[in-house]
Amino acid sequence: MPRPPKLARALASLFLRGEAGEVIAGDLDQEFADAVNAGTPVRAAGRRYWRQALASIAAVRRHQQETHVSTQRSPFQWLHGLSLDVKSVARVLRRSPGYAAIAILSLAIGIGANTAIVSVVRQLLMQPLPVERPDELRLVYWRPDPADQLGISQRNSSGFRGQRSNYNFDEFVAMRSAVDDTADLAGFTTINQLTAAVPAVDGAAPVSGAGMLVSGNFFDTVRPPMAIGRGLTAADDTVGAPLVGVLGFRLWSQFFGESPDVIGKTIRINGTPVEIVGVTSGRYRGLSPGGFQPYIDITMALSQQPVVAPEWNDPGPLMTDPQIHWLREIARVPAGNDAAVANALTAAFNSASSASGLTREQSAKVTASLLPGRRGFDSLRTSTAQPLRILSVVVGVVLIIACINVAGLMLARGVSRQKELTLRRALGAGRARIMRELLIESFVLSLAGGIAGLLLAVAAAPLLKNLLTSGLGTTDVSIAMDWTLLATTAAIACGTGLVAGLIPAIRFSRNDGAMLKDRGGVGAPKLLIGRALLALQIAVSLPLVVGAGLFLKTLYNLTTIDVGFNPDGLVLFAMDPTMNGKRPERNAVVFPQVLDRIEQIPGVSSATLIENALVSGWESDSRITVGDHTGVMFMNRVGPRFLDTMGIRIIDGRGIDAADRPGRPNAVVLNQTAVKEFFPGGSPIGQHFKNGNRELEVVGVFADTKYDGLRSAIPSTMLQSYAQASMTSMFVVVRSSVPPADLRREIERAIRDIDPALPITKFKTQQAQINETIGKERVFVQLLTVFGAFALLLACVGLHGVTSYSVTRRTGEIGIRLALGAQRSQVLWMILRQVVVLAAIGLALGLPLAWLAGPAVSAFLFGLKANDPVTLFASALVMVGVAVGAGVWPARRAARMEALTALRTE
Repeated sequence: MPRPPKLARALASLFLRGEAGEVIAGDLDQEFADAVNAGTPVRAAGRRYWRQALASIAAVRRHQQETHVSTQRSPFQWLHGLSLDVKSVARVLRRSPGYAAIAILSLAIGIGANTAIVSVVRQLLMQPLPVERPDELRLVYWRPDPADQLGISQRNSSGFRGQRSNYNFDEFVAMRSAVDDTADLAGFTTINQLTAAVPAVDGAAPVSGAGMLVSGNFFDTVRPPMAIGRGLTAADDTVGAPLVGVLGFRLWSQFFGESPDVIGKTIRINGTPVEIVGVTSGRYRGLSPGGFQPYIDITMALSQQPVVAPEWNDPGPLMTDPQIHWLREIARVPAGNDAAVANALTAAFNSASSASGLTREQSAKVTASLLPGRRGFDSLRTSTAQPLRILSVVVGVVLIIACINVAGLMLARGVSRQKELTLRRALGAGRARIMRELLIESFVLSLAGGIAGLLLAVAAAPLLKNLLTSGLGTTDVSIAMDWTLLATTAAIACGTGLVAGLIPAIRFSRNDGAMLKDRGGVGAPKLLIGRALLALQIAVSLPLVVGAGLFLKTLYNLTTIDVGFNPDGLVLFAMDPTMNGKRPERNAVVFPQVLDRIEQIPGVSSATLIENALVSGWESDSRITVGDHTGVMFMNRVGPRFLDTMGIRIIDGRGIDAADRPGRPNAVVLNQTAVKEFFPGGSPIGQHFKNGNRELEVVGVFADTKYDGLRSAIPSTMLQSYAQASMTSMFVVVRSSVPPADLRREIERAIRDIDPALPITKFKTQQAQINETIGKERVFVQLLTVFGAFALLLACVGLHGVTSYSVTRRTGEIGIRLALGAQRSQVLWMILRQVVVLAAIGLALGLPLAWLAGPAVSAFLFGLKANDPVTLFASALVMVGVAVGAGVWPARRAARMEALTALRTE
C-alpha cells in the first residue's frame, strides 16, 4: 500500500486523535493509496493528501470547540505525564551507557566549540563600550580628495603617514568650538608605554603600562563608568593646573588593593608625581573593549603632555606646532544630527588646516567623516572579522556533524527498539506519546551535552585565549561565565536536541505491524535514512579536512621562507630610557652602557639596537631623492654591529658602527633591492642622496632580508644609525647561547645595575616574534586540525555502528553463503562494499562543497591555491581510509563466522 507524505502523516497522527480521528486518518491513507493505484502521480496525490489532512484537522478542532470537548489535559496532568516520560528515558539511557556517553561527548564538543566562539565573537565584534548610550559615539576621521594624495601625504610628513584620523591642536580646538551647541567633541591621544610607581612603597619597582591624554571634556563626552571619585574636567586641562589623573581599575587593585582611600594619593607616572582624583570601573579598559589596544592604566589632561611625555616635543611643541598632527577625536552626537555635525566639522577643519601646509584648494576638498564609535577603536577593526566568521562557520559545521552523528546513533539504536515501540503502538499508545518520548530522549542528551560543552568551553578558555591572543592581535580574550553565555548554551542545546531527534522520532513512531512478525534476520530494516545521514556526514566533514590540509601546507610554506638572517639564538626586548622623566639626551649614554653590560654576560656573543623589530608587522618609510629620481624607501634605525648580530651578509662596504654618531656624516646601509631600484648603474658606495633636509652617504650594501612580514615582498630598505636620528625607544637584540629564561634574569640584573627604575618590556625570542606574524595561520591550523580529527572520529563511529548493525542483520544470509561455499574474502568485501559506497557518495557531495568553500579562505593561504588538487585528493584519501578502517573490524568479524553458528543464530 503506497504511503502518504511522512510529515503530513505525522501531523495527522498528532492532531486527529481519538477513535473518530483514527477513522479519518485511515480514510485519508486509503484515498491516497487508491489515487496512486489509479495512476495519479505520487506528488499530486501527496498535495491532495496535504489539503485533505489540514481540512480534516480544522474540522475536528471546530467540532471539539462547538461541543466543548477538550483534548487538552490540565497543566498538572501534562507535567505528571512529562515527568513519567523523563523517568522512562532515564531508565532507557542507563541501560545503554556506551551509547549515551558517545552521544553526550559528541554534542559536548560541538556545543562547547560553538559556545566558546559565540562568546569570543560577542566580545571582539559586538560588545559595545561600557558607557552611557554608546550608540551616540562617533570617531571623527577626515577624507582627502582621492585625486590629491600627494598634498595630503605632505601634510602627514611628521610620522603619521597614511593616517586619516590625526589633527593638530588648533584644528581640534576650532572643530570643538564649531559643534559646541549640537554635539560634544573630545580630543585624545594614547601613550602606549609608560611606567607607574607608588612613592610610598620603598624599593617597589615601577610597572609598565599605557595611558591616555585627553581633553577636559573627555569624561563628559565618552562617559566611562567610575568606580570611585570623579573624571577630569575642563579646569584640569589648563596650563599650570595641578597634575591629576584618573587611575585604571587594574593599577588601583595592584597598588592600592581597591582601597577607597586612594583619592588624593600620589602615583608616579614616568617619574612625575600625579594626584589621583578618580578610578574607572573594572568594566572599562579604554576605547578598545576587545583588547586590541592597550589597557588604559592612567588618564591625564592634554595640557600635561610636556610634563609626562616631554620627548614628544621633538621636533616642536605639540600644542603650538601646526605641522604635528597628534590628536584623535571622538564625538557624542544625538540621533539624527550626524549630517549637520559633519558639515560643521568639515567647515571648521577647512578653515583651520591652512596653517598645516594645505593650500586653500586642497583644504576645500577635505571632508570630515563620522564613523561608528560604539565600540571605540574596535568599531573600525575589520582584519579580525573575517577569521572569526570563518571559525564561526567551522564550529557550526562541527555542530551539524555532531547532530547528524547523534541522529544516526538514535536511528541505529531505535532499530533494536522497533519491536518494543511497535508493540506499544499496538497496545494503544498514541504516536504523539512515542514521538514525545523520543524527542525527550534527544533533549536530555542535548542538555547533558550542553552542560558538558559549557564546562569544556570554560576549561578550554585559557588555551583559546592564548591562540586568539597570538593569532588575532588582541591582548585580552576571555570566556566569562555569565547569563548571556548560559542562555546561548541553552539555546544551542535545545536547537541541537530538536534537529538530532526529529528524524528518529518520526521514523520510529509509525505503527508498523510487520515488525512484530520479524525475527531479526534478512527482513530487518535496512536503515536507509541512517546510511543517508552517514553519507551526508562524510560530505560535511570533508571541507574541514581539506581546510586543515590547506593551512598545514600554508604554515609549512611560511615557516620555510628564507628571512635573510639567522633567528636562532636571538632574543629582543624594548627599552625607553626617557620613560622615567629622563631627558632624551641621556639615551646617548644609557644605550651604549646597556649594550656593553649585556655583552659581558657569559654566553652572549653580541648585542645591538633596532627601531622596528624584524618580521614584527611594524615598518617605517620616508621619501628620498636620488638625483632627479624621487621615491619611497623603507628605513630602520639600528645600533653598531647590527648586521653581524643578526647574521646578515654584507655585500659591499661596511655596516653601521660606533663611529656613526652625531657630528659625523649621516651614514646609511642599503639592501640589494634598494641598490637595484635607486643605483642601477654601479656601486652606490660613497654616493649621496637626500632624505628631507638631511644628506645621507651610502657606506655599505647588505643582503636582502624580510622586513615587516613573511608574506610581504622585500622592500627597498636603508639602515641608519640610531645615534644620528635621536631615537628614544628601541629594541635591544641579543645573540646568545643561553636559554631565554636564564638570559632574561641576567639581562634584568644588568639593567638594574645601570638604572633600577628602567623597565624592559616585550621580551621574546626572534623566532617567537616571527611566529606572532603568522598567528592567524596557526590558529586555523590548530583549530581545523582538532575539528577535522573530531569529524573523522564521528564518521568512524557512525560507519562502525552502521556496519556492525548490517552484520547483525545479515547474520543468517552470511551463514547461508558460507554453507554454500562462499569464500571469506567474498564475505569481507560484501560488508566493506557498503562502506565504500557510502564513502564514495559522501565524497561526491563533499568535494564540490570544499571547492565552493575555497575562496572564503584564499586570502589566508600562502604558496598554494584554495582549490589545490593535491590537498583535495589527499583529503579524499584520508576520508576513504577512515571509512574503510571503520568497517574493517565488523567485516572481519563477519568473514570469520562459522556457517553452523550463523545459521543457529538465525
